[in-house]
Amino acid sequence: MKNKTVLYLTKDKSSAALKRAALDDYFGSGEIGVLPSGKPVILSPEGYFISVSHSGGVVALVISDTPVGLDIEEVREFDFSHLKERFLSEREKSEVKDAASFFNVWVKKEAEAKISGDGIFSMRGKDTSALFTSLSKEVSLLAGRDFSACIATFQPVSYIVKEL
Repeated sequence: MKNKTVLYLTKDKSSAALKRAALDDYFGSGEIGVLPSGKPVILSPEGYFISVSHSGGVVALVISDTPVGLDIEEVREFDFSHLKERFLSEREKSEVKDAASFFNVWVKKEAEAKISGDGIFSMRGKDTSALFTSLSKEVSLLAGRDFSACIATFQPVSYIVKEL
């Protein structure tokens, strides 16, 4: 399966258990480490990238041969005005009308920040510039409720989905 982008989804495992199961499925074996920033990295085999996200009891993980970022968020009502003003660019602010549109913008921002591992503060007030592939349908189907989700990359990828 090497040289493919694979999205792993579960609602029955912890993120640590999903990491192990995904590595075993993708490579047969492998080793994950963590950068000081908290970003998970694949130590072996070299040349692969990983991103993990969890929300509302769902855990998602992507492995790819290109740098990737992943974010999932359960769509829910809450006061997002502080996050909107603090983190979003003017263009992004204009796109946000309700909780669903906020989460659609937010997952892109988070996913792009995860590519480098620099965190959401590195994206504060900046427009996103990555390519985004929506995963909202796949995650929502698994969860049985509404999610916003995406993969961010700087080059086009196709992916397959596996539930573990």
